Amino acid sequence: MKKRLQFITLITFASILSANAQVSVPKYTYKKSIKDVQVSTTPTEVRKYELSANSIDFGVIEKNTTQTKSVLVTNTGNVVLATTDFMSQNNTFSPSTNCNTLAPNNNCAINVTFSPVSSGSYTGAITFKVGNSNESVSVQGSAGEAILSSDTNSYSISALAGESSSVLVNLSNTGQFPSKNNYLTVQGPVSNTGNNCGSASNKLPTVAPNASCSAVLNFNPTQAGLNTASFTWQSDNADGITRPIQLTATSGTLTITPQSGSSGSVADTELGFNSVKLYTVKNEGTGPVKNFKLAFNPGAGFSLDSGTTCPITETTLQPNAECNIALKFTPSSVGSTQTNLTLQGLGSNLPLSQTVSGLGQKAVLANTALTFASTNVGSYSDATTTISNTGNLTSA
Repeated sequence: MKKRLQFITLITFASILSANAQVSVPKYTYKKSIKDVQVSTTPTEVRKYELSANSIDFGVIEKNTTQTKSVLVTNTGNVVLATTDFMSQNNTFSPSTNCNTLAPNNNCAINVTFSPVSSGSYTGAITFKVGNSNESVSVQGSAGEAILSSDTNSYSISALAGESSSVLVNLSNTGQFPSKNNYLTVQGPVSNTGNNCGSASNKLPTVAPNASCSAVLNFNPTQAGLNTASFTWQSDNADGITRPIQLTATSGTLTITPQSGSSGSVADTELGFNSVKLYTVKNEGTGPVKNFKLAFNPGAGFSLDSGTTCPITETTLQPNAECNIALKFTPSSVGSTQTNLTLQGLGSNLPLSQTVSGLGQKAVLANTALTFASTNVGSYSDATTTISNTGNLTSA
């Protein structure tokens, strides 16, 4: 800073006299102007700055995404300030700036990027220097996510072999953010017959927080037994879930057992008489036999006796249930004959047939002719005949 100064020189003249002389001399003043002088001065350095905030709150953002917020540093002094030594106490928060020096009356953004990779709350601090001063900005934020869930952690389907059964699966998003591009796949012997949760070829765009969808999974076994299956529901921005499905295929299995004797024949029976053979039919399987009935065509001397409890019209025979067949044999001719008992229905070993044979018997007596020799009156002679049984039944 330069100032113009003016100097005044006062000159006083006086006469020099001898000693003791008394002379009165008038005084006068001479004023002389000195030329202007330029003077330079150095101003005082002022190092001042202001922060627009000393904390940043990112609120809640979705995990695996980023958000950037800034704090402004304004140079309110009269010298250039350097912004250096940026550090973060938590690597989830990353500081950056595009101005390492800050001129007077200018501002600069200190950017902080929040990059959470898992759900939860995060805190930290960003430290840096402005000039020679240490600064700290506290940071905090939370991360949420879309969370795929199901109404239970495991499922089961039980079906009768040859028929189908299904289970309804309810799926939902219990997280804080929408799940995107959702789809469901199945593994194992089940099919997805009613699905509004998306498929690999037709993804469901979004499922909002607390919203749900459903799928119907179908099981159509061909034989009895245990098996497993599973389904997986997944999306672009949420962890997928896989749930197991326990599969049980039940089936009726019938046995036919004679109550006495061999299963393949009735007792040999004399013509004019009858015999009855009793059979027990039992469902030894794990499931019912639907459409169960006994198929039998009377004939060849065979018929059903009154002790028969197995139905000849369709019904259901539950597991461990029994019924009886009373097969009567009334032969009409000598010799062997046979018939079939057939068990029908929806079961693992059906239809089941049992062949039954019977033997009609009869005693047939025959004798050779008697021939007597000529015999005088009053005398006798002997003759012999042979009696034989030409039938198949012992003559009593």
